[in-house]
Amino acid sequence: PVLRCAACSSLSVCATADQLVQCVSDTRQPVRLGAVVALARIHSHRLGAFLSDVNDQVVTEAARGLYGNGDEESLRALSKLGGKPNVSKIAQRYAVAASFRRGGLPEAERILAIAASPEVSKEVRVEAMNALMAWQSPSDIDRLTGQYRPIYKRLPLDFTEGLSRWRNEIFIGPDEIKIKAAELVTFFHIKTAADLLSSRVNDENESPRVRAASLQALFDLHDTNLMGSIRFLVRDDDAAVRKVARSILATSDPVAAIEEAEYVLQGDSTDEKQQVIQMLCQLNTAEADHVLLGALRHQLKSEASLSIRLDLLEVAEKRGEGALVDVACELESQRDLKDPLAHYRECLAGGNAEHGEKVFFKNKKVTCVRCHMVNERGGSVGPNLSKVGREKTVEYLLESIVLPSAKISPGYSTVQFLMATGRVQSGVVKKEESDFFVIQNADGALLTLQKDEIDEMQAGLSGMPADLVQQLSKRELRDLVAYLGVLVEEKKRSAHFE
Repeated sequence: PVLRCAACSSLSVCATADQLVQCVSDTRQPVRLGAVVALARIHSHRLGAFLSDVNDQVVTEAARGLYGNGDEESLRALSKLGGKPNVSKIAQRYAVAASFRRGGLPEAERILAIAASPEVSKEVRVEAMNALMAWQSPSDIDRLTGQYRPIYKRLPLDFTEGLSRWRNEIFIGPDEIKIKAAELVTFFHIKTAADLLSSRVNDENESPRVRAASLQALFDLHDTNLMGSIRFLVRDDDAAVRKVARSILATSDPVAAIEEAEYVLQGDSTDEKQQVIQMLCQLNTAEADHVLLGALRHQLKSEASLSIRLDLLEVAEKRGEGALVDVACELESQRDLKDPLAHYRECLAGGNAEHGEKVFFKNKKVTCVRCHMVNERGGSVGPNLSKVGREKTVEYLLESIVLPSAKISPGYSTVQFLMATGRVQSGVVKKEESDFFVIQNADGALLTLQKDEIDEMQAGLSGMPADLVQQLSKRELRDLVAYLGVLVEEKKRSAHFE
């Protein structure tokens, strides 16, 4: 690799663009690839000559170079690559992005054709649909590179005719395509797609996600035939469809929605019960409050489910209605003061694992990923949590967050060292020899401490901050516990990402 890099660098200095382009007919792939890399280094639009190469890698590198150039000639050549057969996903994405940046009518038609082509990968088709929806208001941040590359104001285009013409084709494909297509026709108000959407809602062989997305699209398109079927769809066999139908019912017939909510609260689906609790709160009527009050009073019974308790307590606080607040206070008074987890027990059930994953990896207040690893992502200061849901109970997981020092995994207690200089060093002991310790501090750094420089040491506390739980809302805590609970098998990450 080093020699190849050196050769390409040399070629970019000593050879002209005309000389390098002549390599397009060379039968040796490494020679053509080297010429492409050299042309990319000198930012030449002549890279376009290699877009018809028989080798994927040569085409991909030519596309990457042309997109990096960013000049009009390079983008024009690259945009024509979109939709051609036997082109890699990466090269197709560069072609879509180039067409998006140029922003003309021919480029828009190419992207429409890509979005509708079953021969193109689903990832590229979704990217094409997203580009169409961002067409009139492009971001200053480049869609592929993440760099600041503003697109100057361009003439508006009407996609209605084109999408109407391709409306059947854009829905052909896997679920991700059908769901994105429903979003696309809604975004551009393609009312002629209503019959197609309706057929997908009524097709029980479609996946629940597709049926739900199609139903939402029909509502957003103000389909006049929709309301007649909503009363039946709230009792559909698919929960995803029922949830969308219920939210539509709440806007069209609040009285019927309240009756439906009361029915749902007597069922077993936690997800749907949580939905109707939020729906009743938003309806903001005395009738809705009455149903909420009944559900909250049921929580006073010992057999009541914990999975919706937090939702009801939050709604009682938000609504501020006297009877709701009184029952919520009565429920709070039932907490066992001797139980260290009493204030958090409603976080044991009902969490959203997908939201909890975001708390683990992206919440900057708690930065779980800084110290803990899940599926080869994260730090190594604390225990690897990739299989913690299989090894520990939900109550243990909650306690480890609320009271991190109550039970410490072996080998992960923090040791504090008072040094002869008066400075305090703390961390997890990773190694001990006759004359020194090696510790890992909270930043993940390894420090070597000489024993003859240590005045005193104290062990036993967890490396997790004792007030960590104060940085999370109860909803975030519940979601985090739910996420940790589903971690039952370690998954290896691929070494290659497109």
